[in-house]
Amino acid sequence: MADTRILILGGGIAGLSTAWSLGRLGRGADVVLIDREPELGLHSSGRNAQILRSVGGDETCRRLTQRSAVFLREPPEGFAPGPLVDGRGLILAAAGDGAEALRRDVAAARPETDARELSRTELGERFPPYRGSAEAAFLFPAEGRIDGGALVDGFARGARAAGVTIRTGTEASELLVEAGRVAGARL
Repeated sequence: MADTRILILGGGIAGLSTAWSLGRLGRGADVVLIDREPELGLHSSGRNAQILRSVGGDETCRRLTQRSAVFLREPPEGFAPGPLVDGRGLILAAAGDGAEALRRDVAAARPETDARELSRTELGERFPPYRGSAEAAFLFPAEGRIDGGALVDGFARGARAAGVTIRTGTEASELLVEAGRVAGARL
């Protein structure tokens, strides 16, 4: 690793997707990804809600989530055995100022989203335990839970196939800085 050109610290979704992307660009042999844990994707990547939600945020965030949704629904050949989203649907509901914000977010995401507004009756039928006072509710039928394990596995497998070195159980104890730039890391 003494001559590694690109060192990625952390084997979660962000680190693995970066390594995978660099591999696809032909830079795999230049990349080493290390993670201090014995397995990849254990911390934030393994503990978040793993829900595809493609509305909300500013325009840049919307474009990014919509592109991610396409990737998750139709991963590249060989990445995963099938879609990475279960497509069970997602319901978002809000009241007060949040209701108007939700309506604006859905309008801004059109035509990329197939969201459908739900009446209070439909909301109650689709989600009987809900007892809130939603003023706006939308069903996103193609969204749902992401298979985080398959996503981590696909990125890791693809990165390795492209020549990326992945080492678990390896921690960077110090970044080495020369002339104001990171020149290396002490492992």
